[in-house]
Amino acid sequence: MTKRAFDESGDGKGAGDGKGAGDGKGAGDGKGAGDGKGAGDGKGAGAGVGVSFSTLSDPLSAPGATAIGGLVFPDDGWDPANLVPAILAQYLARPDCMAELEPPPANDLQDDITALFNFIAQRPGRIAEIEGQSVSIESYFNTMLMLRPGSKLWTRVLIAAGIEIGHAVGMHWKLVYKRARPVQVAPLLMPVLPTPGHASYPNNHALQSMLIAMSLAAIFDGTDLAASMASQLGALAARIGENREIAGLHWPSDTDASDTLAPLVFARMQDTEAFQSALAKAREEWNLGSLRKGPALPAKA
Repeated sequence: MTKRAFDESGDGKGAGDGKGAGDGKGAGDGKGAGDGKGAGDGKGAGAGVGVSFSTLSDPLSAPGATAIGGLVFPDDGWDPANLVPAILAQYLARPDCMAELEPPPANDLQDDITALFNFIAQRPGRIAEIEGQSVSIESYFNTMLMLRPGSKLWTRVLIAAGIEIGHAVGMHWKLVYKRARPVQVAPLLMPVLPTPGHASYPNNHALQSMLIAMSLAAIFDGTDLAASMASQLGALAARIGENREIAGLHWPSDTDASDTLAPLVFARMQDTEAFQSALAKAREEWNLGSLRKGPALPAKA
């Protein structure tokens, strides 16, 4: 297809009153000797609007087009959420992807109700976390690991995978069991946030957080940091799950269900090629070679 060229010599864009016969901004100091935009500092015989935009039968033959066509989208330009569908698709293709979850406890909820009323006293000290985690779980893990936009892409992909897979599995079981929310049974709990638009069992914040913690801990497997990272990540996941109880949104037994479900789901995540590929790339981002455990040093005599 032929491209329309910029006119280079007429009275609209020529060397008098238009946008001169060069490539951009010429060597004057005003706006040329013409009608205002001639061969001067305006748009004359320099480097911007000129012959490079002449009539082209193939736009890719323009100077620089080959270089542009040869570039690839940079890794640090990706949004992790846009790399997760490949992991999620492989996971959901498994016939056992939803794992197994026993029904919620029978209708005797007195212990759970008592626990939730006792939690109310903790709300003032936890309210900022509760509100923040209702919007974003991942930001708390990002803070723990000092992750920023554009840094450690594949580590952030693992976080996003835990959120998406946890959401899919959790919503499946919520629909299966349709457990009532605490406020339906004990309205005086007065949850500090609006009740979400889905059933109570299991606690999805807890499930997603535990899947994230397990995925991130796996990065450090086989290193001197393994036990410490697993412990600290697990503690954060447990706190996020508990915060949903303190908020009055989940029964403690919802969180217990997530504790049971998370290891089963994570084992299935580890059994997919896409997750293993992301995990390997995340390990490379952390340069863990020097932290790999070697043979035990001989005991001193």
